[in-house]
Amino acid sequence: MSEGVPRPPDEAPPKPECNPRLYTLNNSSSFSPALGIPLILDFVIQLCYFKSIILPEFFRLFSQEEVNMRKKLLLFILLFCFIFVNGCAVIFQTGRRSDAERIKTLEKELEELRHTKGLLEQTLEKEIKDKQVRLSMEEKGLVITFVSEVLFDSGKATLKPESFSSLDKVAKILVDNVPENNIGIEGYTDNEPIKHSKWKSNWELSAHRALSVLEYLEKEGVNSERLSASGFGEYKPISSNDTAQGRQLNRRVEIVILPKTVKKMEKRVSEGSVSEPSSEGEEELK
Repeated sequence: MSEGVPRPPDEAPPKPECNPRLYTLNNSSSFSPALGIPLILDFVIQLCYFKSIILPEFFRLFSQEEVNMRKKLLLFILLFCFIFVNGCAVIFQTGRRSDAERIKTLEKELEELRHTKGLLEQTLEKEIKDKQVRLSMEEKGLVITFVSEVLFDSGKATLKPESFSSLDKVAKILVDNVPENNIGIEGYTDNEPIKHSKWKSNWELSAHRALSVLEYLEKEGVNSERLSASGFGEYKPISSNDTAQGRQLNRRVEIVILPKTVKKMEKRVSEGSVSEPSSEGEEELK
């Protein structure tokens, strides 16, 4: 068999410095036409190689009488494998490039959230020092955690006036620095049953507390379309409820700055253009 045109080596995708786990998307539509030029050239070369060398050689061997049926079947299988592998090459490389672009987007979003976290650390320095507020990068996004006692009296869902200054600082950053990110407000309690309160359950209390924070942020200029509130009651503790200190940590309200990727995904899901991402595709912020 004569030598054919050498196949250009596949371009390896750029290696990111980190691999953040952050709600990823299967967005194959991000493929750029400019990136497709090398792939098209590769496909043309492979096609010429196939038509000028592989296919004639295949028919020559196949037509020889001394080649038995078993060898002919083997040749046919090899030909099929060649067509299949080279036909998939363009799709595979496109997917790899799309993944690389998606990773770059996620890294950029992660860097933006880290920058916002730094601003919050400066703005809420006193509250953090007094252990009234905690900041953390978590799987769901950048989380601002308020101890419930800072915001509410025991068994109540009405914001204490002394909490307004801290919430004002958060609202300003949400408006000025992350204007495109959705914001989730989540309420949590300990497992102590409701005794002297109008609420039927801790679940109900946590939901109303989250809603109170949402309404305050909306009043301070955060776009209502970006806001959502959830109550989890006692069911997602971050510490043991066996001690007073642990129960205090569990009584909290979290303001979560969601990555913009999640916002795009929610919009596409609501429009019915894509399905929900599986848990295997989720990435964690570190």
